[in-house]
Amino acid sequence: MTDTTYTLTDPRTSYSSVDLVGEFAYDRATRQLIRALDAKEREEAFFTATIVPEPDNPHSEQGWALSVRWNGQVIGYFPENDSANYQQIRRVVASGFTPTVRARLWYFTGDDRKNRVYLSLNLRTPEQLLPLNDPPTEGWTLLPDGATVQVTKEADHLDVLLDHVPPSGTGQLLVTLHEVTAGTRTTWQGVEVRLDGERIGELTKATSAKFLAAVQHYDAIGLTTVARATIKGSSLSAEVTLQAAKAHELTDADLEPEISPLPRLVPFQQDAIAYPVPDAYIPTAGERVKTIAKRKIREIITAQEPPSATPDHEPAPSPVNEAPDPTPAPSTTTRPANPFAAPRVTQPPSPVPAPAAAAAATQPAAASFADKAVSLLEDVQATRPGLISTVLLWIGAVFGVLCVLVGVSSTGASVSYGLGMLLLGAGISLACGGPLSRRRTDQKAIVAWEADNRRSAELNSLLTPEDAVIAAGLTRAPRPEKVPRQWKKVGTVAFILAVIGLACVGAGADEYAESTGTGTGSSAVSH
Repeated sequence: MTDTTYTLTDPRTSYSSVDLVGEFAYDRATRQLIRALDAKEREEAFFTATIVPEPDNPHSEQGWALSVRWNGQVIGYFPENDSANYQQIRRVVASGFTPTVRARLWYFTGDDRKNRVYLSLNLRTPEQLLPLNDPPTEGWTLLPDGATVQVTKEADHLDVLLDHVPPSGTGQLLVTLHEVTAGTRTTWQGVEVRLDGERIGELTKATSAKFLAAVQHYDAIGLTTVARATIKGSSLSAEVTLQAAKAHELTDADLEPEISPLPRLVPFQQDAIAYPVPDAYIPTAGERVKTIAKRKIREIITAQEPPSATPDHEPAPSPVNEAPDPTPAPSTTTRPANPFAAPRVTQPPSPVPAPAAAAAATQPAAASFADKAVSLLEDVQATRPGLISTVLLWIGAVFGVLCVLVGVSSTGASVSYGLGMLLLGAGISLACGGPLSRRRTDQKAIVAWEADNRRSAELNSLLTPEDAVIAAGLTRAPRPEKVPRQWKKVGTVAFILAVIGLACVGAGADEYAESTGTGTGSSAVSH
């Protein structure tokens, strides 16, 4: 069975080059991942993840979204900047393969007993992510990654190399290594480097000696030796370096290698958006609920049954002796689908009864109103997420405050009634005001976090290249988590206060009514 995956992991390092974002939105999937890995709190755990481009992601204006998935479930996303740099991943998908990568998980449990999960990926750099050219068609093997080795005499072959320099100036190539006889007066066995069958340089005598045994071994078993290389240059010059293991660094498993381990990809394109990839966005649970709500609103508004067109009474029968109308009814001729068939004569349609016509006329207006209502809801949710729930919470909070004010003013007429209104108002205010306060706290934390990121970016622009390398290895402050809502505790307390308040209001309603002269107890309660 042919492997349909394509690994993008950098085997030369365990450093995680991309930190994911949005893990908090996929708590269920990350909890399943933690259990599957049997991961320990505050300890690293590693697993294989897949990368899926999402050109249809509604939250990405450029269509650059890259989701990371485990077991078919989204667990996070590339940050926006990294997503823009790694769009060549689309080339793998367009070639019919699934990009995979080694991922790292680390988490701890907060005071609210919820996991704080941090995910990162061990990816090659964007320039080294994928080879610009294809490997040989058959019978070849790939040397493991190793230290960088310089290729010599590239200047003699610029006619070949300059055609392979990518627009960014740096890229990965797949080159082949071949044993050749080198030297003029004194000959020696060296290693020649070729690109797509054309010579682009050679290794020095000392460096050739470190690769020659491996090349000879693979030649003996009928395999071409392939190595990863890096090309750097411009329209004027180019140089090539190898990143391959030497003969003494190979293991027994490397000496019995996998044949043709890398698949051939679709041709490289500078504009990665041009690679055809399928839509793959998976809406979150909240988005699915919103979609269902919008559909229900549309159905409710547009669901209007037209009135029955059946007349209230049967029309009077025509007199038996009445002469028929000598004027024939006009007819219409419909052109048949078959041009050789005879024309088909049909009677004109009966006039639409007045009630049915009126109902039909109201349908476009109802549909138009439905479209406007749904469009307004979509605009509100798109521009101000959570605005509708915020308005409802404010209404509840204001109502609770009014109940408290009524309770304070009513204690003189009835202590029980006033106390009940106070407790009822307190319960409503707690249920509605608590979430509003926590949302405000979350907003302040996000604003402060964004301000810190802007200051860090400004400072990084002032660093020297050496300082920038050090700063890049520092851990970035994660996005602030939402303040725990404590729904169970808050809801329980608010419910108890409201129930006790209603009981006290009911007990003191008669006394309050007598003191204020507002009527019977039942009317007071209603008031």
